[in-house]
Amino acid sequence: HSRPVIPSSKIPTKGIEVNGQIGKSMARRRYQRGQLSSIEGNWIARWREDIIASNGQVRRVRRKETIGAVKEYPTKRLAQRELDRRLKDVNAEDYRPRPQATFAEFAERWMDSVMKQHKPSSQSSEKSDLKRVLVPHFGPKSLKDITAESVQVFVTSLEGSPKTARNLICTMRLVWNTARTWGYVVHDPFQGLRFQEAAKQNTYNFTVEESLAIIDAAPEQWKVFFWMLAETGMRPGELAGLKVDGFDWQAGTIRIEQSVWQGKLQTPKTSTAIRTFAIS
Repeated sequence: HSRPVIPSSKIPTKGIEVNGQIGKSMARRRYQRGQLSSIEGNWIARWREDIIASNGQVRRVRRKETIGAVKEYPTKRLAQRELDRRLKDVNAEDYRPRPQATFAEFAERWMDSVMKQHKPSSQSSEKSDLKRVLVPHFGPKSLKDITAESVQVFVTSLEGSPKTARNLICTMRLVWNTARTWGYVVHDPFQGLRFQEAAKQNTYNFTVEESLAIIDAAPEQWKVFFWMLAETGMRPGELAGLKVDGFDWQAGTIRIEQSVWQGKLQTPKTSTAIRTFAIS
């Protein structure tokens, strides 16, 4: 029996909702294995992938990526196995087009919508990390092209203390976690990341006698300030934010409920920072 021919214009398309609008689906026509070529000692892979462009439209683009050196994958079959692994998400049944952005573009969105929810002191360090180091290094790269290898190379190239490197990666993780939540990426480029071992540093603690000598030598308006720091161990910003009703004279305690940063009152860094100190 002959089957009727249905004009392509009458075939219903499955909708994809992007930014509240329904657009036409660009579902894969078939399972992809990609194309492999050996060029100058490297295996180069090409395949097609659906993306959500910045204007909200779904587009099919052609991808190109180096799978590895021929020395690493001596045969095309071995290189194809690695390509199949990388195409696992694209060929998954629940695959959906992902929005695309460079690290610099997404960092701007993150600062506008997420970072502004953080405390002013946290915003200051996060903005500095992004503008001064992270965006200049990773800015032009697409989020999906930032790999564990590229992050490790970045950490290894950093000058300064290991703590500086850890702080930078901590900020980058905050941005990356949001990118994963919003569907821009699915991979974790921080897996297996290694940092330089920090050299052990001997810290010096003042003796009681030395502390009393410092307090005694301080100008009058600072004597109580230094005494409170020495007796309780609270942070200077917490002491600067002390309220009069935070004192309980009968119980002999002080309650920390706020702090000061660059002249602005804010809540302490964490919920555990709200605490009570005993005083003499």
